[in-house]
Amino acid sequence: MIGTIESVWRYPVKSMRGEAMGKVFVGYPGLIGDRVHAIHSDARAARFPWFTARNWPDLIRHRARFLGAVDGPVNPEAAHPNLPEASAFAVEVETPEGIVAPLDEMFVASLPAKAGESLSLKYSPRNFVDVTPVSLISHQTVAQLGAEVGATLTPERFRANFNVAWADGGGFFEDSLIGKRLRIGETVEIALTERDARCKMITLDPDTGAALPDLLKHVLSAHGGCAGVYGSVVREGFISPGDEIAVVG
Repeated sequence: MIGTIESVWRYPVKSMRGEAMGKVFVGYPGLIGDRVHAIHSDARAARFPWFTARNWPDLIRHRARFLGAVDGPVNPEAAHPNLPEASAFAVEVETPEGIVAPLDEMFVASLPAKAGESLSLKYSPRNFVDVTPVSLISHQTVAQLGAEVGATLTPERFRANFNVAWADGGGFFEDSLIGKRLRIGETVEIALTERDARCKMITLDPDTGAALPDLLKHVLSAHGGCAGVYGSVVREGFISPGDEIAVVG
């Protein structure tokens, strides 16, 4: 064992606040329900056509949650588990002011699009992730970065799916595991593929929306612009906080 899962997070809507999961199914596309909704802009680059907190920081303070319990496929024991119907992934959004509304085109129309920009809501059961299906960061890495910039940082700022605690490794130990395959819990296996290149998102406090621009500047200058790692799912199954992590290949 090289570590344990401290918390598991999914983000029903890309760039909004996530939810901590007690138990969740991790399939080849990633965590079930993770980033299955996104807000599309027709005025942004084709390689990244999303309206996010980089465009409107307050978006990160909006909390998205599914209307029903969506933590696994309809037949998790089957050789090829099936996802629930699209209707199961209906979401409501709570604004920073406490107003709750359904995630729909009316909500999207209320967002501050720039002049000439058209926003629309997109859904995909295969997840709108930037690189690979899952991401991981350790509390040791978060603590090291906090010490280096003189700020109290929480793992939630980095929006990884898995926040982990290493048994012996220090900050950025996860970088040494790239190219290796990890088993998490009894079933899930993840191949770590590359470092997680960071952007403006990590400068935003998910509670207040306040910016800490020095954090990104420091990550760029001291850590090659990366913090945490990306991975692909090799073997599906459920993951919960407290699950042990082991290297298996």
